Amino acid sequence: MRIEHPRAHSTPATEPASGDTPRSAGSASSGAASGQGDRVSLSAGLRLVKAALEEAKVDTGIRPEAVARGMALVASGELDTDLAALAERLLPDLIDSHDDDPS
Repeated sequence: MRIEHPRAHSTPATEPASGDTPRSAGSASSGAASGQGDRVSLSAGLRLVKAALEEAKVDTGIRPEAVARGMALVASGELDTDLAALAERLLPDLIDSHDDDPS
């Protein structure tokens, strides 16, 4: 015996929210070209989340392998943790490298 809900196979029509831009799913050679195809629209909130995720993928310049190597050197005592002395050694190199940059 099989019991089914009367609406089990029907899909209610949906309308895009205001400001949403419906986009066709699939290529133009499919049913989308003739107006028969699945359509997807993203809400403003979802577009914001998508943009935030894309920005989060931007390279931060932090190299995890270099950080791990530096931490290992500090732990072994090979790298001093005196920040003032470290800055005095690094700053001249940074200033010299930026002097060569015309921008």
